[in-house]
Amino acid sequence: MKTARTIAAAALVAVLLGYAGAASAQDVLDDIDRKLTYASNDGAWVVDLSLMSDVTFYAQDAPAQGLLFSDNDGYVAPRVAAFLDLSYDEWLVVHAQAAADRGFDPGETSDGDVRLDELFVEAHFTDAGRLSLRVGKFASAFGGWITRHLAWDNPMITAPLIYEDVLPMTDRTAPLNTPAFASRRNTIDKQRDWVPIVWGPSYTSGASLSAGTDTLDVTVEVKNAVLSSRPETWDVFAGGDETDPSTTGRVRWHPAEAWWFGASASRGPYLQDDAKPTLPAGKRIDDYDQTTFGIDASYEHRRLQIWSELVHAKFDTPVVGEVEGLSGFVEARYKANAQVWLGARWNQSWFDDAPAADVSWNRDMRRLDLALGYRHTSHLEVKAQYSLSNQAGREIDGEHLFAAQFVLWL
Repeated sequence: MKTARTIAAAALVAVLLGYAGAASAQDVLDDIDRKLTYASNDGAWVVDLSLMSDVTFYAQDAPAQGLLFSDNDGYVAPRVAAFLDLSYDEWLVVHAQAAADRGFDPGETSDGDVRLDELFVEAHFTDAGRLSLRVGKFASAFGGWITRHLAWDNPMITAPLIYEDVLPMTDRTAPLNTPAFASRRNTIDKQRDWVPIVWGPSYTSGASLSAGTDTLDVTVEVKNAVLSSRPETWDVFAGGDETDPSTTGRVRWHPAEAWWFGASASRGPYLQDDAKPTLPAGKRIDDYDQTTFGIDASYEHRRLQIWSELVHAKFDTPVVGEVEGLSGFVEARYKANAQVWLGARWNQSWFDDAPAADVSWNRDMRRLDLALGYRHTSHLEVKAQYSLSNQAGREIDGEHLFAAQFVLWL
């Protein structure tokens, strides 16, 4: 409870700052921001501390959509995050990201949680950083949305379906049989038991090697957990004693100033050690992989930004066999002026039939997200979002979600 009160107090400070006068708030926050950066006399060492506080209010139809771990009609999720970057002569960087909130996903730990989300060392072997090695705990290179997942960078409040809609896929236990597995589609989503295609930014542990030119970037990473793994498995010491690492690769092409195109692929075992007693005789958790492919594109011209992404996922499922799904979105943001923007995102997911069953293993789904954002100063912004979803099948999740978010960035 003490942690929750600390988070609430910090969030209250952020709200009060938001209601201060625009000019005075800008001056105060600019001054604080300058004092959070230190450089040595010769400029070789630079220490930069950034702070982000956000408060999000959710009003929803129960059961909850996505990775919202609360079925209350209204829920408040405050968060305070700190980002520390220590760099030496532009070739060596140490980065840490810590957070205090009510769970990595809203409501997961309602009485408060403090975590170290990222901690890595990165070395740049060329002057422009075109060849670099990163080792530690950090966000996945997969896909296009993860690079803008932080509250300050995300034009919306929630994530696309790819990154937050849980599938009837369990990582702690194997299905009893195919009919039992197929029947999961007729129950409401179970956030604490099921997993999405990609769990948010996937802050898993490992190493990545990146190389690039002015128009092409290539990244290969080896991590301790697969894309769908839940947050408690992301630390390097949290993996199972028999689990093989996952491998992810990404290519980005920048053919023109307004365009970016990307392609990603990832493969690795998704079951945890808890599932071993439920596996068929002679089978290991490493026999069951998640294989994921994705393509993405973005376009930016003047006031308009457009992002799109399409991801195919295949799970080797014990007892059942291979099951597949496809999920994608198209998102746009239009800046009405320097401070106000409008956002819209169309999400859709499709799923194949389960093996030996004349029914899909998950419900097809579509969701429309609409957002309005206002950046009060270069440090303060407010967003509102409305989401309307539609699922096939019985016992569907809540269709309506309203969210409002205040963000302070220093």
